[in-house]
Amino acid sequence: MKFIFLIFFIQFANAAVLKNDVGVQKRKSFSIKEACEKSGLKDNLLVDVINSTTLDCMGRELSIRSFCQKVDGGGWQLLRGFASKSKSQVYCEYGETVSLSLSCDEEHYNYCQNPKKGCDELREVFAMTLNLMHSSLTGRPKNLNCYYSITDPLLPTSL
Repeated sequence: MKFIFLIFFIQFANAAVLKNDVGVQKRKSFSIKEACEKSGLKDNLLVDVINSTTLDCMGRELSIRSFCQKVDGGGWQLLRGFASKSKSQVYCEYGETVSLSLSCDEEHYNYCQNPKKGCDELREVFAMTLNLMHSSLTGRPKNLNCYYSITDPLLPTSL
């Protein structure tokens, strides 16, 4: 059920995203055929992008999220994985921080009713392995603001 929510949300969330700033970003790209092969799905004559989160590797579905979790990020924190149908590429995005602002329009208002809960749900899409450090509602019309990081930037690194 959570996976279906994730697919549904990714397709509609981008229209309401006002800001998605990634601090110290690194992106790895793979052809869709390469992603299938690196996941152990060999001999793929036909590969296709089903949607932004799933590949079709000769009739076998591959979750891009699962694929990116297995890719060596070189010590970087995985933020998200997605596919581009037009470029036939899979992207694994890494970073240290994410600052996200989402418009609280009718379609996405449920994320704005409880900022902490809404930001926690959005973390699954935009900042998978980071911790939620800040959530708030600001402005008119209302915007949901979320800040994710490996550690709290207000805490000293050493005492």
